[in-house]
This record gives sequence, structure tokens and C-alpha cells, in this order.
Amino acid sequence: MNETVMKSAGRYFVMKISIIVALALAILAVSLSAYAEVPNKPDLDVLFIEQWPVYQGYNFAYPGNFPTLVKPGTGIPGKPLVYYFTRDEYEANVKTHPDKGEEITFTAYVANKGGVKCGESEYLFKIDGKVVKKGLLPALSPGEKITISVKWAYDPGRHYVSFEVDPKNKIEEICEVNNKREDPTFGFVLTITAGKNGEYPAFNNTENLVGSYSFEDWCQAHIDRWRQYFKEAKYPSTPNGVQAGIRFNHIFPEDEGEEMQAYIAKGGWCNWRIYWDVDKIPQYAKGIDGGLIHELCHQCGIIDSYQIGLGMLDNLALDPDTHKTIEIPYSDHRAIYGSIMGGGYRDEIRGAFSEWEAAAFDATLRRWNNHAGFGIYLFDMPESNYVQFLDNRGKPLAGAALTIYQQWASPYEGNEFSRKTSIVQPKQVRLDDEGKFNLGANPYDTLWVVGGNCVIMYCVRAYGQKEYHFVDVREFNLAYWHGDKKSHTYVYQTNIAPLGSPNPPQNLRVVVQESDRTKAVLAWDAPSDSMKRIVKYRVRWNLDWKSALHEPTYETVKEVDSGVRKVEIQFPPRQGYIWFTVTAVADDGTESRIAEPLVWPEVEQVKMGLVRPIGTAFGADGAMYVVDNHIGTVFGVDAKGNLLNLSDSALIGSGSIMDITVTPSNRIFVAARWSKGIVEIDTRDYKVVNSFGESPRIGEGRDNYAYPYSIASDSRNRLFVMYPDVNRIEIYDPDGKHLGRIEGSFDGAMAIAVTEKQGRILVAVPEYKSQKVTIVELDSSTLAEIGRTSVASEVRPLSTCFDEQGRLYVGTEAGIDRYEDGKKTGHWESKFNDKGHQVWGIAIRGDQLICTEGSNNEKYWMKGNLADFKPVSAM
Repeated sequence: MNETVMKSAGRYFVMKISIIVALALAILAVSLSAYAEVPNKPDLDVLFIEQWPVYQGYNFAYPGNFPTLVKPGTGIPGKPLVYYFTRDEYEANVKTHPDKGEEITFTAYVANKGGVKCGESEYLFKIDGKVVKKGLLPALSPGEKITISVKWAYDPGRHYVSFEVDPKNKIEEICEVNNKREDPTFGFVLTITAGKNGEYPAFNNTENLVGSYSFEDWCQAHIDRWRQYFKEAKYPSTPNGVQAGIRFNHIFPEDEGEEMQAYIAKGGWCNWRIYWDVDKIPQYAKGIDGGLIHELCHQCGIIDSYQIGLGMLDNLALDPDTHKTIEIPYSDHRAIYGSIMGGGYRDEIRGAFSEWEAAAFDATLRRWNNHAGFGIYLFDMPESNYVQFLDNRGKPLAGAALTIYQQWASPYEGNEFSRKTSIVQPKQVRLDDEGKFNLGANPYDTLWVVGGNCVIMYCVRAYGQKEYHFVDVREFNLAYWHGDKKSHTYVYQTNIAPLGSPNPPQNLRVVVQESDRTKAVLAWDAPSDSMKRIVKYRVRWNLDWKSALHEPTYETVKEVDSGVRKVEIQFPPRQGYIWFTVTAVADDGTESRIAEPLVWPEVEQVKMGLVRPIGTAFGADGAMYVVDNHIGTVFGVDAKGNLLNLSDSALIGSGSIMDITVTPSNRIFVAARWSKGIVEIDTRDYKVVNSFGESPRIGEGRDNYAYPYSIASDSRNRLFVMYPDVNRIEIYDPDGKHLGRIEGSFDGAMAIAVTEKQGRILVAVPEYKSQKVTIVELDSSTLAEIGRTSVASEVRPLSTCFDEQGRLYVGTEAGIDRYEDGKKTGHWESKFNDKGHQVWGIAIRGDQLICTEGSNNEKYWMKGNLADFKPVSAM
């Protein structure tokens, strides 16, 4: 073995202080005053072992969401992308692995991280547990770093290299666990750096979770924990845990510093950068940052598992019978996913990775033996993928009609919202005599490697019944990784009852007076005209809001004798809505189809799945609209009852859409945090067609504009737009012509409303801070101001609306209050909103009411009726 020993002097705070940097150092000294002093002991620290050369592996680009091999270093300014269309072509032009026997240099980086000088110490360099070099390290001053290198003839097997200092523990140190580092010579090669804002010295001056004062030790603790997670992830796909190797090949003290530049110049790279508030580093240093491991997993090509799912707002596929949007969701990851990558049921996780995530590491290395593109393992599927559907007796649904729907992935860069089921044309097929259909080698129209279109939905129809079922790419991958590389059959047990089954129970209902948020009391009537003797009933539920995360869709929760037709079902802790059904079982063991399902608690929401809806409006044609401030677009329900999702065609931006109005001529306008903040959305194809109304500048910064908060329209299609930061309402015609302005000292103006009464325009302005609603009267023709009145609100007002009779409705922090002639006459709030009763937007059409109700963060789009208002005297 050849050996190279290099020594570099340097203390952490040895600096040449000049007038120019004196102030910066003074600020740094203040920020470091919260850190502990490094103890007066030495601390020999094996920082990392660099293996060189290393090769980047396989570099991909994703034109049109199609993963394509590209030459590393291309696709940057001045260097257009160079594509390789086969793996052989790529490997002929790009080296991806060391050759067997190629000379490899291992370089151990060692430093004294203690507060005093450390004397000479022994060291051992080992490969596969065998000493290949030993010697003495020279004395090291605090902060002094040394490198020791050895050569090795590369072997592609599973090998480990280690470096250890003070193996006989002769030196009393601050920390002993950092005296040895062992890394695999195979697997994923990663690098990490501290930022440029003092992160490195901050870490080196505070005690970390292993008891040392070392940025490198803190980083390596994450690799150690990650390896522990790998050991714990024992599944059928990974019976001995994850076998992939991971290591930090270099840990840089400063982003773009000399050490990093030298590493990159010889062909290396940097995977991750630590830029944190230095004042919070004492807190960070004490623990493992799961987010860092999560991000480093991405650097290994592992995707976010929570990307795989289908929200009801994206399931716009049409039912083959009713032609209405289906809106059944698949997987609510916020509720059920528990892994470090956001995948897998919590009670099934072993360590920190689900089986699919754990197997993805090994699958990548098995196929590529190095880094590969992001999510490339998604394409590991059997050559033939059969789906089989069975009736409720376990027999094949021979000849059943099957409709196959898939999510869409937009080919446009940066579009993260194209997860809809309404774009890809569904396939219509028939099941064979075994109830099977072969999806082929690639069940997907296209497959987005980010994971956003990995769900397939089936609608199976037989004997006048139908059910929806789902599959996602994880099932295909796991079948392949379990060994079914040629063929796999995915079996779906349905609740479809064949001919000869008893009739189902009738009139399933909730006994409302005996039910609440913790239980549902269900009742039903016996089957009508049953030709069989019923011996029992099975009450079934679905805890996943009608999603088919489990099979069968409805699970039996209770069985009762045929004489019992009323049961009480207790809810699991923290459970929201539950869908219920019931079946009848005959004396010959046959079971009926399910009774018409129902949900409890009563669904008061117009549409579920929204995050932060605020403004809402009715269209002239009866459609309903709402803006979701978090998702950043408009959702709606058209006059036929179908869901609308404008995220592809009219994405305004998260946090940028504030309110909505629809004029009597059925033109949609939203208030947006844009420089021209009045945005029109066409009602035919729902695309942005115009924007106007310059947002006033109120400062010199990039974002220092007074953006519109609220928008309303009158019977003449005129738009009234509230700019609370400058305390005025601008008035425009629908084509952008400025018509007038209402000046005022509104105190915390919120969502305004407009109506016309007796030749006058009334503009209601809720003033949150002064706890009142100001009514501005204008001449209907000239828009000249006539006068102002105000209505005191018992609770802080957030929104306003008028009904067709001119009555005022005020959304407050505690529901909606109705006023007539300045007096409060009624109150409404939802029954089952666990997010709160703050009302942020109201719209009324006839006797219908819709509103957005909840907390500052999460809200629901609720529905009600004017007849539901309780008279004040009854409160």
C-alpha cells in the first residue's frame, strides 16, 4: 500500500483582523455568545473518508416527463443538452463505475476538535476489517486538520473501509465515539457543506448529540441513524434490511469555499447545503433532523411517497352511468402516512421506511449500481399485469364491464397540479371468464417520475351494480421486487352480489337525535320481497372517506341477528366522517349487495378537500365558485353539479388569490396579489383572459404594493375592489375602465359586499379592528357618495353579503349574523365544523347560502339555507 500524509495548520478563530472585517467579527462574537466553550480537552475526530475517484452515475433529464439519459455537464448556459437514447450509448460515452482493479485512493480527514493541543496518537487504516496501514498521527493543535491516504485496487463487491485514531484509548478526550469511521465502498456517494454565514464555527462551538463539538460529527450522525433505519426495514422485499450503502464522501466547511472548489474541480459535486439561523444551531445540534435525511434520500433518487394519491378535487372523471364527476379520493397521506418519505401506514412501518421506499434503494443499485435518475425505479413492473375482480362470494366477475381511469401528468415544466383523472381518455374493456384483464407491461399512459400520476382507478360493473377500486404504482413495483418479473395478478374482492343473492336492507338512516360526533346510531328496514330467509345483518364502514385504500371497500364493523335493525357504532378516536352501509345475509350464506351508503356526521360542505378557501360566489347560471388561498386557484360546482378544478388553466398562485365575484353577465373576476390585481377568468375554458387595476406602490421593495383583498360586483356588472393597505375602494367596469373611487378611513377592512336598493348602491365594508360594518351609499348612476351609516357587530366582522331582499349578512369570528334595518335578527353557524366558526366569505342566491368557515389556517366550504337562521330571540 502507498501512503500519503498531509498536514494543514489552522485554528477555527485564527483570523487576520482588519478594519474592514472588525464589525463583522463583532457581530459574529455576539451571535456565538450563546454557545458553550469548547472544554479544555483534546478531541481527535475522524471527519470522513474520501474515496477517489468516484463517478456520478446516470444523469437524466425529463423532457415531456419522459426520463432520458443526458451527458453530465450539459443543459446549462452555453452547453445544450446532449441526449443518449440507450444505456449502452450512455456507458460508451460516460464512465459510471470504477473498473475492476482500478486504483482507488482512500483519504481519511482527521482533526482535533478539542480546546487544547493533542499529542501524538496511533491510527489504523482497515479494509474489510484487515489493517492495511498503521502509524502515528503528529500532535495537533485545536482546529488543526490532517489527511492520510492509502491506495486500493477497486473490487466491485461489498467492501468496507475504516479509519480509527487512538485505538487503545490512551488519550482522554471530550468524545470517544468520533475516533472511528467506517464506510462502504459501494452504494450512494453523498456530500454536504455548511453555508457561508457562520454555520461551521457555530456548530464547532456547541455540543452536539454525540457529545462532541463538530459539524462533521453532526452530519455523520445522520448517516449513522439512516443506516440504522436501513437495518430496521425488514420486509418481504428486503428481508435483511436495506442493503444499499450510503456515505458522506466529503463534508465541506464552507459553501463555495476552497475545499469545495478543489473537490468540484477534480470532478466532484455537492449534494446538500446547510444554511440555518446560527442562533438556532445549539438546538439543531442536539438532535437528528429527519428533514435532512429525507432530502438526502431524494439525492439517491427516492421520491416523496406523499406525491402518490388522488384527492377528490382532482378526481374529475365522469361516472360511466350518471356522467357526473366521481370525486372519490385515494389516500389522504396527512392522516395515514408515517414514514420519513411520507409513505405507508404508521402501524406497518418498520424503522423509518415503508417497504416500497426501502426496496427502492436496493432496486436502484441492483439495476444501475450507482446513482440514477429521480424515481427511475417506478418503472420496475412485471411484463404482464393482470387485474382480477371477484364478487362477494369470491367468484370471478366473468364478462363484467371495466372502465380504467388514470391521472394525467402535464408535459409542461413546473406544473405540479396536473393530477386529474379527466384528461386521459378512459379505457373500456370486458373481463374474461376468469374475471381478468391484462394491463400489459406498462399500465400507464405516461408515468411521471415525481409520482403525481401514479394512481389508476377502476370502475367494475356487473349485475346492475358497480364499484370503484384503485391501484397505484407501488403495487406494481412490489410485485416485481417480490419476484414476479414475468406476471402478477392483482385481485380485488368486491361487494357486488351475483344473481340469486338476497335483496339488500332498505331505508338505511342515521337516528340523528341519538347520534353525535362520537357515535352514529343506524337504523334500517328489512329487505323487501326477499325470497330467502334473512338470518343476520352486517354493518359495514369505510374510514377512508370512500377511498379504496383497503380491500374490500367496506369492512364489517358489527354483525347482528335478523331481529335487530338498529345499532350504535362508536367512532374511533379523532375520526372525522365515516361512510356506512349494511348487507343482509341469508340462511344459505349468500349475502346481498350493499344498501345505499350514507355518511355521518352530516356533510355540510359544498365540496371537501379544500385547504384554505376564502372568497366564494354564485354564478348567474347557478354555478358555485370558491378561491383556495393555499392551493392558489378557483374551484367550483357547475350548474349540473359537476366539480370544477381550475388549477391547470387558471393557477393564480399559492397565497396570491384572495376573493371572487361573478357578475350578472356571468363573468368571473378574482382579486389577486398581482401588479394588476383584478383578474378575469373565462367561463368557457376557465383560462385567465385579462388583468387590470394597477396595485398601488406603497414602498420601494419588490413586494411593497397595496394588493386587492376583496372584490364584489353590482347589478350593472360594475366591480368594487377593496385595497385595505391604502384604505380605498376602486370601481371599474368589467373591461377595466376606471369609474370611481371610495375613499375612507376603514379600520381593518375585510370582505366587502354590494347591492342596489331604491336607486342607491350600498357597499358594506366590515371593519375588523373597530368591530363594525360601514355602509357606504352611492348614487346608482353617477356613483357619487351620498352618505354613510354603520352597524356595530357583537363579534369581530370578517365578511359581508346581501340577500335579494337587501338584508345584510355579516360573517364574524363566531358564525353569520343577519341584520335588518340595522338590527340583528338571526344567527347561523355550521353544526360539525371542527376547524372553527370564523366566516371569511359569504354568497347568497335565493334561499341558498354558501360560505367559507374555519380558522385562520384551515377552512371548509360550507353550505346552508336562509331558513336555517335562528331568530335572535330564540338564541
